[in-house]
Amino acid sequence: AARKVLATHAGEVERLREALRRIEKHYGSNAEGETETMRQIARQALGGQPMNMIELVARALARRNFPVGSDADIDAMWEGWADDAIAAIQAMRDPTPEMIEAGEAVDGTVTALPIWQAMIDAATVPGSGEG
Repeated sequence: AARKVLATHAGEVERLREALRRIEKHYGSNAEGETETMRQIARQALGGQPMNMIELVARALARRNFPVGSDADIDAMWEGWADDAIAAIQAMRDPTPEMIEAGEAVDGTVTALPIWQAMIDAATVPGSGEG
């Protein structure tokens, strides 16, 4: 088990090293002040995963409104959609009766509503876990 953990960490370290090489290649060895671009390059090196639900929804909104935009365009503009993303996520905090029924049908309990609301809160409230 320890070897598997070490192999996973070694892979992550190598991806971060590759991100650093890409940053240095693009900006030279003095990349100070290029934090957003560095984050984008590092994110791409680590598989391109969005940082949280707000970013995921903001990127989807940007892509929906600018379908011909390149990935670089979306990278540059997604933060302008963050407030809309938060509003969209928060609008889902109070599920429809059908959503509650479907959630409760999963395990036969009546806990779907508070679990759902806690998940939405975690996606939109800073410091609560996700967002």
